[in-house]
Amino acid sequence: MANINASSVAQNFETFFNGWLVRRERFLQQLVQALRYEIERRGSLIQQVLSHYEQYALEKSRAAREQVLLFYSPPWLTSFEKALL
Repeated sequence: MANINASSVAQNFETFFNGWLVRRERFLQQLVQALRYEIERRGSLIQQVLSHYEQYALEKSRAAREQVLLFYSPPWLTSFEKALL
């Protein structure tokens, strides 16, 4: 049962993480373009980016509470990324 649960948590977090990376890239592109925006629009975009990182921290925390060992060798990372840990 523990393996199924760990597998499920890993899959759920991997799905979340991959989507999060895509959204992070979009935010980065928007921030680069925001250098030309007016101040009010920049503030709104910065708030969205901060919220995006907060969502990541909350989701990672939730997954770690369920299966902390996943974060010692995350299955969603490449072998190279794991070696850097």
